[in-house]
Amino acid sequence: MSGWTQEVYGRAHRGGHIETVKKNLKELSEARIRGNHYDIFVGVSYHMYNDNLGDELNKMREYAESLGYVFMLSWGRTICIENTVQALRHLEAKRNGSVRPYEIGKDGMDLNTMFPPAKPEFLKSMERLRFHPEKAAAFYSRWPVSPVCLIADVFCEIRWDGRVQLCAWTDDMRLTLGNYLEMTQEQISAARRGHPLCKECLRYRLNYYFHITDCTNGMGCWITRLPITTH
Repeated sequence: MSGWTQEVYGRAHRGGHIETVKKNLKELSEARIRGNHYDIFVGVSYHMYNDNLGDELNKMREYAESLGYVFMLSWGRTICIENTVQALRHLEAKRNGSVRPYEIGKDGMDLNTMFPPAKPEFLKSMERLRFHPEKAAAFYSRWPVSPVCLIADVFCEIRWDGRVQLCAWTDDMRLTLGNYLEMTQEQISAARRGHPLCKECLRYRLNYYFHITDCTNGMGCWITRLPITTH
């Protein structure tokens, strides 16, 4: 969740109703007590943005812990690779006057015509982020740009139809690598290598932005119960 009041919660959870969430949390807590199921871990993950800290966060923490839940914090991020890369390419073109086109894929797939332009609504929503993805290249500069995203092999995204998605953070159903039951892990990995979208993701260091935690600086911290820092 991402807020204590409906005004703030509704910014990231469209169509959601925070009072319903609170009610359900209370009912679940009471069910755990009735069944004596304290061995079952239940946590509340709070996504932090620029505009939902302070009282919003503290009141939700107090409520969740009063119900016996573990309260976890994570900095809000953009997760969809297609939208994020398109947004960064838009900002790069705005800053430099142009951006290099996507490479054509081995299968002839042309992302230049396949992906729609970055939407103004998405660009505006990114302004709520404490850790904007545009900062990823500088923030993770101590790691070189890798030609291969090894982390992607850890998360093998298998769809309902048995096809393997390019990456766990992609949404476009056309970005597939083949049928899981007809390929070895080595073949799946080889099919991912050098994909035009992967190259752009790696160029912007988004593989680190999506996956690597850095609780020391308080940015990009995925799950932690440490105090919030704002370096």
